[in-house]
Amino acid sequence: MTTDKAWSISALKAYETCPRRFYEMNVLKNFKEPSSEQLAWGDAVHKALEKAVSNGDPLPIGMRQWDPIVNALKSVPGEKLTEQQLALTKKFSPTTWFGRNVWVRSIVDLAVVNGDKAVIVDYKTGKVKDDYDQLALMAAVMFHSAKEIDTITAMFIWLQEEWPDNVTKRTYTRAEIPAIWDGFLPRVEKFQEAFREKDYPARPSGLCRRFCAVTTCPYNGE
Repeated sequence: MTTDKAWSISALKAYETCPRRFYEMNVLKNFKEPSSEQLAWGDAVHKALEKAVSNGDPLPIGMRQWDPIVNALKSVPGEKLTEQQLALTKKFSPTTWFGRNVWVRSIVDLAVVNGDKAVIVDYKTGKVKDDYDQLALMAAVMFHSAKEIDTITAMFIWLQEEWPDNVTKRTYTRAEIPAIWDGFLPRVEKFQEAFREKDYPARPSGLCRRFCAVTTCPYNGE
């Protein structure tokens, strides 16, 4: 019997963008995402913010425009937890990141837990997008992972924009957990069906011309 493939919000969206690209890069691993200055910069920014909030390390030169963000996050009352790798089984029970029965994974850049309330943060170095799927999934996984939490304020901090107008956020309650999963499960079932049937058709888009590493796809470069 084929087991389900573990997923995350990035895996799900990559599959929905182009199943063929996802299959070649994430399942077969025939191709890798090319390294870029933007990716390296994003990694450096996340590490610097993590150290600044958790350890009080000063931000490096070139990132000190984000001192007001660090100061604001440090002032939020509660326990600060950075780079939280959360994972659930298909029965929504917490498990380890590489657990044998892991079903879904979610990384939280920063969680501030204060009694039955929490603030969770994801830093974004790209352009602002009107898409809250990641926040909803982060909140749902956090609710299952921390039973004491009843309310979560989940937010993106868009680092290319000016503080404090660079925050988009949603507040979720524990009562909303079923509705969150109802929004994801039909999409995840299509993801799992593709995995079971090995059916990953190409989905051409504007990304094919310049932003796809899968050179064996007939749409590559078109």
